[in-house]
Amino acid sequence: MSDTSIRISRALHRRLTVLGGKDYTIGEVIEMLLDDFTPAETETCPDCGADASVDDDGCIECENCGYTDCDEDIDNE
Repeated sequence: MSDTSIRISRALHRRLTVLGGKDYTIGEVIEMLLDDFTPAETETCPDCGADASVDDDGCIECENCGYTDCDEDIDNE
């Protein structure tokens, strides 16, 4: 079995264990798994050029240099 197959199998097992007996369609389970494996949205940090995450509010937050554009939005209100 390939490394990817093993990872998917383990993720499926964990997901089904968490579901605790509720009936889900295979499509719903696959969607949940895709959410588990889909990387978070990223943009390029304007300060250092590293990949920076984008949170649910659309704020850019860079773990490399600490840049965030959320503080700018609050200051402008």
